[in-house]
Amino acid sequence: MKYLAVYSFDNRMKTAFAFDNHDDAVDYVNACTKSAGRHVREVVSVGEDAYRMTMRKKNENISISIDEFADEKIRYDLAYYRDGNLIEVRRFKNRDFAVNFATRILKNLGYAASEEENSCGEWKIQSQETDLDIELSLSLVVLNNKIADNDYEILGLSQDADIEAIKKAFRAMTDNPEKSTFARSAYERILVGSAIEPKKDQVRLSFENVDMRNYFKKREQFGQILSQKLATKLETAKIKINSAATKLMIRGIIEIVACAALTIIARIMVNDDRYIAFIILSTFGVINLFRGVYYKAKPNALLQKD
Repeated sequence: MKYLAVYSFDNRMKTAFAFDNHDDAVDYVNACTKSAGRHVREVVSVGEDAYRMTMRKKNENISISIDEFADEKIRYDLAYYRDGNLIEVRRFKNRDFAVNFATRILKNLGYAASEEENSCGEWKIQSQETDLDIELSLSLVVLNNKIADNDYEILGLSQDADIEAIKKAFRAMTDNPEKSTFARSAYERILVGSAIEPKKDQVRLSFENVDMRNYFKKREQFGQILSQKLATKLETAKIKINSAATKLMIRGIIEIVACAALTIIARIMVNDDRYIAFIILSTFGVINLFRGVYYKAKPNALLQKD
């Protein structure tokens, strides 16, 4: 059996990682929660092997479940895109085989895959110099129940069987009610030359194949980088505010001194009643002076205002 630890991001993205036993899947979920660290507000159980993780940012909800599937139903599809067009999809029984195949493709193109790319199951090459636009994407898929690969297999024959062998196989199966309907349809298609060709089993479920432990670690690192950038921007803004506050204080002092001088000239030297207007104008200088002192002492007040 395989145990899939499935993470659903508000129905926007679903990613799953497969394990050979239940305990490993549980350990994986616990490790993911630990990697998410301070970004997690809470993790609550909502059923057997089902959890809801609430992130601090915008109260984002992530649904977590551990689901059980038969080994033969779990496969890995590696999609190969070139210039945005799907070229090929290869299916693997093992994730390591798929990752190794992807890294070999990239190596042949002169590109070394990173551990982060291997962990996320996504690889990209975009180079203007070599005109390369390559993308490889890994998905974990759960297959449908398998009846048969093709019409010949329904009749229990190889594809090189002659007409007599086909008729004999069909007659032998008509006595079995469970198989007769499928056998008749397969027999008729073979006779008219429209037999169903062998094809890949149909996919019932498909998930991104991202290792959430590294996803949350990168998210934490990304958050730290953003915090550092924000702190740098805030420091730069505070320096600018401090400079502007100093200029505002100087402007206020100049306005106060100028108005005081004009008041003295108007009142004492020329006995002009307009000195009252100069006194009123000096209040603007006082306001600018106090604004400069306030913002110099509390720059965060201006940042919050903006």
